[in-house]
Amino acid sequence: GNGGHGIAVDFSGNAFVTGSTSSINFPTANAFQAALGGNGAQNAFVTKFTAATLPLLNLPTSSLVFSSYVTGPNPPNQTVTISSLSSIDSGPLTWAATLTSGSWLSVSPASGTGNGTLTVSVNISGLPSGTYTGTIQVAAPNAPNSPQTLTVTLNLAPPPSISPSPSSLSFTAYQGGPNPSGLNLNINNPGGGTLQWTATISSITGGNWLTISPVSGNQTQVLTVFVNISGLTPQTYTATILVSAPNISSSTIPVTLNITPAPKIAISPATLTFIGQVGGAVSP
Repeated sequence: GNGGHGIAVDFSGNAFVTGSTSSINFPTANAFQAALGGNGAQNAFVTKFTAATLPLLNLPTSSLVFSSYVTGPNPPNQTVTISSLSSIDSGPLTWAATLTSGSWLSVSPASGTGNGTLTVSVNISGLPSGTYTGTIQVAAPNAPNSPQTLTVTLNLAPPPSISPSPSSLSFTAYQGGPNPSGLNLNINNPGGGTLQWTATISSITGGNWLTISPVSGNQTQVLTVFVNISGLTPQTYTATILVSAPNISSSTIPVTLNITPAPKIAISPATLTFIGQVGGAVSP
């Protein structure tokens, strides 16, 4: 009789079965001992079962991620390599790539034979900010592990914008006194992309008592606003700081400076009078 005792599979998917046989007509190929070794003898055998000859479709990844911002450029293209895992005697791998969802997504080439490279690109034109998901199906009719799906995610941030904090500044001082301490103005970009901003004093009353530093910056940054009250009389002064950037809506920050009169020493009453008589008590 025949009997199997063990099985093993190599990296190519071939199976090897070991066992013993007493059959006098056991099929052999390139056997070390072609004939049964005597009546009633048991001979060992190793039988190889070749892996399926159909090629396997192989993608190195199942997902891609793109990022950009509204009004920004399309993100760079990405590539995915298609390869065939197959035995020597398998046929060629013929594949096709089809966009199954995501009108903002494109893939090329649409088909090929054997190993190849897919180029995946994104067009953000007209899209509002948000997260988008699309899919590309890669199919090979003669591959048992077909089709495979490539998931593509697009993260689209809002356009860059200017967001100052606080929204207004106020200083208080008295005539002839020291300059008040400078105040910080935070320039923020809550959107995507790069914000190259410039700050100017767009309007001011009562002279050049306001200065800012720095006058330009990149992305989120702090500028400091200073006032110089030298020569200013008691009243309320106003100014406006304009923060602008190319192709972005500008932002204005009102500034108020209140100058009060210099403090004075007031004595009340202004005079004191005492009444008394010689030798007598003094009246309060």
